[in-house]
Amino acid sequence: MTYISKNLEFLINQFGINQSILAEETDLRANTISNWIRGVSTPDFNKIDSICKYFDVKPQDFIYKDLSATPMNIHIKASKGSTQSVQILDTVNESTVKYRMEGAGDKAEQEVLKKKVLELTTENESLKSKVSFLEGQVQLLKELMHK
Repeated sequence: MTYISKNLEFLINQFGINQSILAEETDLRANTISNWIRGVSTPDFNKIDSICKYFDVKPQDFIYKDLSATPMNIHIKASKGSTQSVQILDTVNESTVKYRMEGAGDKAEQEVLKKKVLELTTENESLKSKVSFLEGQVQLLKELMHK
């Protein structure tokens, strides 16, 4: 199963843009993007690569992974004409914080975004330690139930 249509619609919405803006930015036609979202047609790999570069997403994830299910996607609309996105992606053994500024505004906007990333990173680490504690408690309960 592929998630091209779903992911394309999700990314457009998360970045706060529309199909026309994506079309302009990637040298595509808005009605072509609309056809992909509706599942009428499927983009070839060159078009997928162009879309993935724009959204900073791996092509294999764009095609085969439901991006709307990725933990903690946060996209911040900073000001007119500039979208800044922050993604906090959890992996099994590490937390990766990645930020991307599209049409980034002045230094003040960039500093606000960096501060938000730091806050979210701290919050994420706190949540991970709580989850780890709870997982330990669950494991202990399982062991007690099997005795």
